[in-house]
Amino acid sequence: MRVSSIREGLPYEVPPRMLQRRLALLVEQQRLIAEGQRKGRRYRVPVTLTGKGGSVAGSAARPFRPRYRVLVAEVVAAVVRAGIDKKATTAMARQRAAEQVSQADQARFVEVVETELMSLHEGNIARYRLRPTEYQAWRQGWR
Repeated sequence: MRVSSIREGLPYEVPPRMLQRRLALLVEQQRLIAEGQRKGRRYRVPVTLTGKGGSVAGSAARPFRPRYRVLVAEVVAAVVRAGIDKKATTAMARQRAAEQVSQADQARFVEVVETELMSLHEGNIARYRLRPTEYQAWRQGWR
C-alpha cells in the first residue's frame, strides 16, 4: 500500500512527513515491511501479524484506539449532551459496545469511554465538538 493510500484511509489529517516517519518507525520495529525505494515504496503487514499477509488498512493490524476513535468520541459527546450520570454512562457504553464493537474489545471500550469522560475538561471539549455550556451543565450532574 502506498503512503498516499494510507494517508487517505486515516480518519484524521496527518502531515505527509510525519506519516513517513511513523511508517519508518514501524518498519524498524518489524511491524511493517517496506518494499521499494523512494516514491515507489509500498508497505505491507508481515504474515506473522495478520496470519495471511495483507495491507496496512486491515483491522487486524490496527491498534484499539484508532479503530474505535470515532465511536468513543460519539459516545462521550452523547453522554455530555444528554447529561447522563455515571451509572447510566456505563450502561450506555456497554450497549454501544455490544452493538458496534467486537466481543474481544468490549470491556476495553467501556473502560476507554469512562476514562475519557473522567479526563474531560474545558481544554479538551472541542475534541468532542462540545460547547462550554453543554460541558458545564453535564459536569454539575456528573459529580
